[in-house]
Amino acid sequence: MVSTRMLAAGFVVVVLLAWLFVFGGQQQVAKQIKVLAPSALDSFARDNAKNFINYSDPEYFFTIFYPIGYRAELDPDAVTRVRFSVTNPLGLVEMISVYVSPLPYGTAEFERDAVDIPSADVPRQLMKKEATTINDRDAYLFYLNESLPGVENVFVTVAYINCGEYTAVVHASIPESASADRVVAEYMIRSFRC
Repeated sequence: MVSTRMLAAGFVVVVLLAWLFVFGGQQQVAKQIKVLAPSALDSFARDNAKNFINYSDPEYFFTIFYPIGYRAELDPDAVTRVRFSVTNPLGLVEMISVYVSPLPYGTAEFERDAVDIPSADVPRQLMKKEATTINDRDAYLFYLNESLPGVENVFVTVAYINCGEYTAVVHASIPESASADRVVAEYMIRSFRC
C-alpha cells in the first residue's frame, strides 16, 4: 500500500522535474550561475546575511559563514577540519569542507599539490583556474566538473588560501541538479578569513 507521504514526495519530484525541464528551470539555473560574479556576491551577501551563521575555528582561528540548515561537523575524519553539509530536497548531499594543509602556500610542495587538480583518481574536467585574493589573502581557485559513471555530475570548487602558517583548502561539492546553490558555496569560500 502506498502511503500519503510517498505520494506527496513523488508529487514534489514530478513538480521539480517539470519546473526544470518544461517550464524553463534550466534557463533560471543558468541565470543563477551568473550570480558567481563578485559584484553579484556582494548583493547576495546583503540580501541573505541573516540566513548564515559565522563559524569560528577554535584551533586555527579562521572564520567562515555557512547557511542555517547546514550541519557543521568538526574533525569528521582524519583530514577534514570542518565539514558543512545538507541533504537537499532531491536527496542529494551538498558539501563544503575545510582542510588545513601544513604545506606552506607558494612552496614547491604546495605547487605540486595544486597542479594535481584535476587528479587522475577522479574523472574531473578543469573548467577554470585563477589566482586571486580572498579577504586580503593570496588564493588559487579551481572550478571543476566531476563526473562519475552512473552518478550525477558534480560542480566542484577548490580554493587554496594562504593563511601564513598553513594553507587552508576549502572544497565545495554541489550536485548538478542543485547548481543554483553554487552561489552559496562561492559565498562561503569568499567569506573565509584567516
